Amino acid sequence: MQGVTRAAKFSLGRFFLASLFLAGSAGLFFRGPLASEALLRRDKREGNSFSVRVDSGTRPVHSAEVFIGIHLAGRTDGLGIYQHHYTTRPEQVLHLAVRKTGFREWKKEVRISPGAVVRVQLVPDSAHRLFLKAINERFGVLSGIGGLEVYADGELRGTTDPYGNFVYSRELPGPVEIEVRHPRNLTPPWKKTISLQGDQRLRRFFYPMEPDRIRIGVLPFQANTYRDDSYPHVLEVIREALKAELSRQPGFDLLADERLEEILEWYGIDSERVAAKGWEDTDLRWDLDIILRGSVGRDIDYVVEIEARGPGGEEILRVLERAGEGSGFQDCGQRLGRAIKNRYPFRGWILDVEGQDLKIQLGVDSGWSLNPGDLLVLHSFVNDPSGRRLAEIEIGTARIEKIGEKFSWAKVEKIAGARQVRPGDLAVRYASPPPGAAGTITWSLIARSGKGDSGRPLEGVNVYLDGHWVGRTDREGRAEIFLGEGETHRLDLYRQGYGPATGTIRSSAARKETLFYLPRQISRLRIESDPPGVQVWLDEHLLGRTPLQNAGVPIGDHELRMEAGGDYRGYRRVVSFNRPRVEFAGENTIVMEIDYLRLGFELEEAGEYEAAMDMYLQVPAAHTDLWEARRQLAFLTLSSGRDPGEAILRFQELLNAGEIFHERMESLVKVFAGIGQAYLDLGLRLEDPQPLLAQTKFLQALFYLQRVKGVTGILTGAESERILLGARFNMALIYQKLYGLTSDPVFLRNADNAWREYFDLSPARLLNNPEFRESRETGRRRWSEIRRELP
Repeated sequence: MQGVTRAAKFSLGRFFLASLFLAGSAGLFFRGPLASEALLRRDKREGNSFSVRVDSGTRPVHSAEVFIGIHLAGRTDGLGIYQHHYTTRPEQVLHLAVRKTGFREWKKEVRISPGAVVRVQLVPDSAHRLFLKAINERFGVLSGIGGLEVYADGELRGTTDPYGNFVYSRELPGPVEIEVRHPRNLTPPWKKTISLQGDQRLRRFFYPMEPDRIRIGVLPFQANTYRDDSYPHVLEVIREALKAELSRQPGFDLLADERLEEILEWYGIDSERVAAKGWEDTDLRWDLDIILRGSVGRDIDYVVEIEARGPGGEEILRVLERAGEGSGFQDCGQRLGRAIKNRYPFRGWILDVEGQDLKIQLGVDSGWSLNPGDLLVLHSFVNDPSGRRLAEIEIGTARIEKIGEKFSWAKVEKIAGARQVRPGDLAVRYASPPPGAAGTITWSLIARSGKGDSGRPLEGVNVYLDGHWVGRTDREGRAEIFLGEGETHRLDLYRQGYGPATGTIRSSAARKETLFYLPRQISRLRIESDPPGVQVWLDEHLLGRTPLQNAGVPIGDHELRMEAGGDYRGYRRVVSFNRPRVEFAGENTIVMEIDYLRLGFELEEAGEYEAAMDMYLQVPAAHTDLWEARRQLAFLTLSSGRDPGEAILRFQELLNAGEIFHERMESLVKVFAGIGQAYLDLGLRLEDPQPLLAQTKFLQALFYLQRVKGVTGILTGAESERILLGARFNMALIYQKLYGLTSDPVFLRNADNAWREYFDLSPARLLNNPEFRESRETGRRRWSEIRRELP
């Protein structure tokens, strides 16, 4: 409790105004009143004056006329302050009025004492206002868009502020045409006629139309065989040449290896897992759009296959090249880089539509390889009434006709049904079809394992026709391609874990099938566990129980899963089998961990909270669940009705615990949210017996909740969304409580804005959640309480 006691000894203003500024929260207060606090304190000491402080809710109002009774007493200065000095003590209750052109007159009977400060908020002299908020969404995180131009009836009225807010007001009700544009045409204009009557609020989503620059990372290459010792050198030379070529391409932003490794290590993301499963649910999504992974096999030459995957693990592109000895490795890497650029399905926004002619924002300067005749797949969006994108759908195709420096022009070829292409739709470049793609002869390829007719069918073998990826084999090992009559083509078949196969075919009506055999590359797996007897699965196929001594596994990336049952937690990871033997034994023996979290949750569900807390305290220092267990212990301490001060100490221990608890940003977010909740609960307990100390605790809670808002934007997922919603709710509640304790209109305005943000940015899909509906209804009741007190 030492930290709490020490904090309570600081004066309310000094301690927390400093804390809020350090947390980047200075926007909660406007600059004028803060700059004038010394003046106001001096007036109180003199005892022969009182002051009137006037603002408009966002900034001080200067030159406002202050009337006492029917007499003009004076005008406010540049800080919005008027000081009234007197020689004889005035009446205790005065009739005050404040007037300024453009604002409604303020009148009130005010009780006056020496050194008093009367705070006045003037409302713009308009009964009809539109509160517009412009919002952008990225990875499910909402943020305001500043700098958008707002037109009313064709006249520019101003721009949105850095938070996306704009207020339009006028004296008479009636229809008004509102149009929003970006000054550099980075978003499509939006226009709507609104029947303005009283105060109305409008939230609209806008999405940028800037040309996409692809943020790209290159993972280490994998060997597809281990037949000679030159492979490590070959892998590195080809990879470095590929990276050098990509770094020269203006359409890509290449992430340095050091930065990629730093991100993976900081957020605890496994590179093998990223390559196989994607990273959409991790913090890596803020730095990368695609990841490249290379695999190198060998028959006569080296064969290099590059796969590009997006954040969701979806396959975007595949390219294949061959490399000879010596300088051929460098040339191969350069060809791979150019092939990725030339075939990448870039996304260009449609800026204008004239009949069947489309103007697309990409040109020669965009850095992409555009050619007349390139096929574009047109995509449109399904939006809700606020313009928020709910889904992306394919609506037709177009073909590029002309390429300029800044823009390209295309002509629509076909459109699905009665749909129309509109500005703001997408044109996605289709990966160039290979020669013969439009042919009339259907040719079947069959891929089998090993040699001879007894080889089993191989599923998932990638098929390349003249270097272009055209598909992969099905469960029966078959793939179909389309050729023109009498054409000759080169075929390459590749699958990680097997040797490549190649051949030449000449299409004819007489023969329509070719059989290929891919030699299998095997790695041997040895695995031991503590305890023994654990079941082992590889790609959902049961291998047996530990210890396993010599299990055969195809070369490549495979998911290893182990289950011991009982109190133990399951083990799962993606393993690269890229050498003759892969061993998990000796020092690398897999230790199955007791699932303390699951056992603790089961005790909580049974209502045995003390036993659950004891379970969390048993977690060893080196256990994977140590941080989560300590966090759960702190939250359980908070929710079990104990002294919130004890929970605060447990959260402070987490903050001071060192690097073991700070490996992932989400860990800090959870701690900030928890300690903010604990200070809020402590303030609620002190609200009646010790109101001044309660104010301090509320402001301490604000400090940590502001930090939650500051970093939650880099996280995604349901838990992050819940934490952010909880922080917004608690901040609004705290501002309301502080207003009730201080009657300071700054807290009243902050509470109003915080409740509005909570409701505006709450995802609509949560309305089906009963807990969310209940908290939302509580918020509505509390918001209605303070809205009655707004001027």
